[in-house]
Amino acid sequence: MRYQGYFRVFAYCLGLLCVVIISHNSANAQAKRYEIQCSEKLWNASYDSVLSQIGLVELTGNNDGKHVVKYLKSVGLKGRLPYCYAGQYWAFYVAADKLQETVTLLKTALAAAAFNNAARVGTKTKPIPQLKDLIFWKFSQKVNGHAARIVKIKKAGWIVTAEFNTPSGIAGDQREGGGNHKRNRNIKYPLSRMNLSGFIGRKS
Repeated sequence: MRYQGYFRVFAYCLGLLCVVIISHNSANAQAKRYEIQCSEKLWNASYDSVLSQIGLVELTGNNDGKHVVKYLKSVGLKGRLPYCYAGQYWAFYVAADKLQETVTLLKTALAAAAFNNAARVGTKTKPIPQLKDLIFWKFSQKVNGHAARIVKIKKAGWIVTAEFNTPSGIAGDQREGGGNHKRNRNIKYPLSRMNLSGFIGRKS
């Protein structure tokens, strides 16, 4: 009887390992990378704009605050709405205004829509993340997703990102939190229940 108990525990652990491996492989297998037209000046200036917002937190923790208002306004929205991609778009919007250039990213608050648009208009490349790329995740059966900007590439799939509308730690909803923070992410594994869609980079 004791050995049967050990066997059950072993079988359970083996099953969990298989689930992790399958999730790992599926998260990686479908990842894509697209490059879009954008000047080097605008790409770099937008990156600086993103970094300038790190550390800001919401007024009451309900998608509010002056900074949240300006992010959503840049994509033509108002109200207490998720703004993870709107913040990324805003960074390009303000940089383009100063440089008198045009933003080539899709004007939207939906991260998944922005990535799908890049797939239509961009050039497909190897799905290897680059510094300053935008990175996207998405729920498999929903339109909702999450977006971030890559600020550092480390080993074994680990990267550092600059994100809007995220918590500061590993607890809580990873796609919708109370502020703008740098996060450690691993592209080899799903983000909560979201799979990695891929990356948007600049076509040089």
